[in-house]
Amino acid sequence: MESDKRKYRGEVLYLNTLTLQLIDTILGESKRQTAILLQADHGPGYLPDTEAELSQMSIPERYQILNASYFPGGKTEGLYPTISPINTFRVLFNTYLRTGLPLRPDRSYFSPFLRPYNFLDITDAAQYGEGAAMRAGAGMRQRLRDYMHQ
Repeated sequence: MESDKRKYRGEVLYLNTLTLQLIDTILGESKRQTAILLQADHGPGYLPDTEAELSQMSIPERYQILNASYFPGGKTEGLYPTISPINTFRVLFNTYLRTGLPLRPDRSYFSPFLRPYNFLDITDAAQYGEGAAMRAGAGMRQRLRDYMHQ
C-alpha cells in the first residue's frame, strides 16, 4: 500500500510538471484570448463493487475533484466554491459566448460498477463529508448498503 502511495505521488508530481509546461505553452503561443479548464471526472478514492467493499470508500475523496480554470481577463464572477462539472462549461460559455445557458443543480451521484445507470444522489456526503451527512440524519452508509441490494 505504501508503495502504491509513493508511485501515485510520483505520477502526480510528474503530471503537474507536464501540465504547467502545457499551460505555459498554450498561453505563450496563443494568438487570441484563451480559456483553460482542467477538470477530473472523479477523485482518487476507491469505488466499491460490492457491499463488503463499501466500508473502504471515502465519499468526499472519490467525489471531490480537480476543477481548475483560467479565464482570460480574470472574469471569475460566475464561478463559485461548490460548482460541479455540469456547470463549469455553462459558466464559461455564458461569460464569453453569452449563451444564456441556465445553470443546473450541482448534484453528485453514486452508481455501482455493475449497474452504471442506476443512480443514487449522494450530494450532501460528497460536498460536506460523510460525518455531516450522518449528523444531518441522511444515514449515507446505510442508504448505500440498501442501494447495493436493489
